[in-house]
Amino acid sequence: MMEIAAFICVALLVGTVFVRGYTMKVMTQLRRDCGMLIHEEKRLRADCDQAEILQESADARRSQAQGDVEKFRRELEDMIPDIARIQAELDKSRADEDDA
Repeated sequence: MMEIAAFICVALLVGTVFVRGYTMKVMTQLRRDCGMLIHEEKRLRADCDQAEILQESADARRSQAQGDVEKFRRELEDMIPDIARIQAELDKSRADEDDA
């Protein structure tokens, strides 16, 4: 009976060693995978932050461009009467030259 108990204890000890070895192997692999994932997450976060900065910059440039377009449109509308007046004077001047 004592021999069977000793055999069972040795078998459990060997089984424990195998389980521990397998567990260590799996844990090492998980740590490696986790490290790669953490590195990838940091890289993606940096890319995301960079994209947000570029988007904010593009939004600011678009807003500035829209303001410039509105300013130029107002300036053009203000010039329309002057252009019409100058065109009328030019037509009158050409008519006077033709008469002379």
